[in-house]
Amino acid sequence: MTLDLLIDSDALIALRRLSLWTEILRSSASVACCGYAARHELNSIWSSELEPLVKAKRVAIHEVVTRTPANDTRKTFIAAGVDKGEAEALAWLVHQPECPVFVSVDRRALTEARDKGLICADLGELAALLIARGL
Repeated sequence: MTLDLLIDSDALIALRRLSLWTEILRSSASVACCGYAARHELNSIWSSELEPLVKAKRVAIHEVVTRTPANDTRKTFIAAGVDKGEAEALAWLVHQPECPVFVSVDRRALTEARDKGLICADLGELAALLIARGL
């Protein structure tokens, strides 16, 4: 069974620093980020690291499109104090029939995710999940 992950920008940066990002990419895990986080918050590594992974279809980028219910949900999360990148990720997740694990280090975003019944993990919980799955 494949582990599906939607990783927030701050979590991705932390995973890189801990050398876990490479291990996740080597695993069978399906990895994604949302567009705002990838292109704005991770701009410093977009062309050198993320864009080649997207082109190789190893990392997917998900977008919340304007004038959609997901965009309305994104605005609601932002009004509740969630940062733009996390708000896009949560809004995208809320509107998916099968939800990947949302990985974040942002306590506010994790609380909102749990309140919405989404599957989420901070870095410690992700490490435990990866170990349990033998990844």
